[in-house]
Amino acid sequence: MARVLAFKPLSDALGVRLLAAGWAEVWPGGWDFPCLCRDFWVLYRNDRDGAWVEHDGLRTPLAAGCAYLIPAWKGYRTGTAARLRHFYGYFEVRGLGLELMTHDLPGVMAVPATADDGCLARLAAAPGRLPGPADQARLVALAAATLAAHLPAEGAAAGGDPQLAPALRHMAAEFRAPQKVARLAALCALGDDAFTRRFRAALGATPAQYLRRLRVQEAARLLLDRDLGLAAVARACGLGNPAYLSRVFRAVTGMAPAAWRRSRWRTEPAAPPPAPDPPAARAASRPGRR
Repeated sequence: MARVLAFKPLSDALGVRLLAAGWAEVWPGGWDFPCLCRDFWVLYRNDRDGAWVEHDGLRTPLAAGCAYLIPAWKGYRTGTAARLRHFYGYFEVRGLGLELMTHDLPGVMAVPATADDGCLARLAAAPGRLPGPADQARLVALAAATLAAHLPAEGAAAGGDPQLAPALRHMAAEFRAPQKVARLAALCALGDDAFTRRFRAALGATPAQYLRRLRVQEAARLLLDRDLGLAAVARACGLGNPAYLSRVFRAVTGMAPAAWRRSRWRTEPAAPPPAPDPPAARAASRPGRR
């Protein structure tokens, strides 16, 4: 797996960053996971037919040579009935609210063929070669183009009100700390009442509600780490203590933090390939490597 940091802004408040990329050899049954849920976005491209992804009961075959993007926080199943090689990329999308990621976006998005200049085919044909800076930038551009095709207008920068962008950038960077409306309004060169009115019209929430969503989004990410207790999660996301974390988290997501953790965390079953394959291939096929 290659650690990479290519980044592409979609707007003042939204951007895509490539976290890692790599390849894996997959055998029949070696990619059969009953439930995966990740705190990052995943791109898959297989060199053969035979694999599929299922979300909310809808199964999407991963056609050979085509790429697919799966948003963070979407629970999905996977399976394969063929031996194949798949290329994968992991992405972070900054500035996208938890409510949009969990409810409004499709569970599986096809990467537009028109957005690819052959980058994925080149990478898939050269397993072991780490993507260079140019290919990293192309991968991020592919993910960004796929996201943009599904992003509703209200999810764009500042909900379509560019003057709010300074406040959104500040809130995204400092969401753990208390935020005063006067300070946020001053960043946007607006009075307090005008800022609050325009913020609600653009984002569908008050500044306090939006800040709460940012904190819950971070809490949801942290809850995927089973070793973190609720007190540590509450402190790390700016929600103070477990009782307040639980109350706010339930109000935003409809679930208690413990229930979210149970429903999102699953042990990925080990699925060894057939015995005739060599030891090196067996190691490459293990689910924990992808």
